Amino acid sequence: MSITKDQWAAVEAELKRPYGRCDFSVDGNDISVQREGYSEGRTCLVVYINGSWTFGWGSPESDKFRPITTLVWRKRSNALYKPKQKASLIKAFGGVRKTRERFPKLDKVSVRYEPIFFKASALVRQLRRIPTKDIRLGRIGHGYPEMIR
Repeated sequence: MSITKDQWAAVEAELKRPYGRCDFSVDGNDISVQREGYSEGRTCLVVYINGSWTFGWGSPESDKFRPITTLVWRKRSNALYKPKQKASLIKAFGGVRKTRERFPKLDKVSVRYEPIFFKASALVRQLRRIPTKDIRLGRIGHGYPEMIR
């Protein structure tokens, strides 16, 4: 069964709280999201897959890559050459065609996935885009009574 709008709103509200937590199940994997300390005075949301994470899981070139990360982790990309560098290379070599002959990776972009989100709304948008109907909401919060929160 899919997650309703009210449940998504409750998930987002919980994850905006200090040290909020939510659990999901996606394609047979247990996904746990927790707000944790990132730096002094700043927190972030960390997405755990089956209770742990490794940066190698999010790199498509790695032998440790796990496809579930494309669904639940944040996509990041970096160009091998910045636009200013590309423009100066093109100018130095006298055109795009000659530059691409000498630099075949001129337009290459490196893509990776990271388990860290800084805003709850961004994480909820990412999770709502999961194409499968096999996403189930487990637990919202740490399971404490309401008066302790």
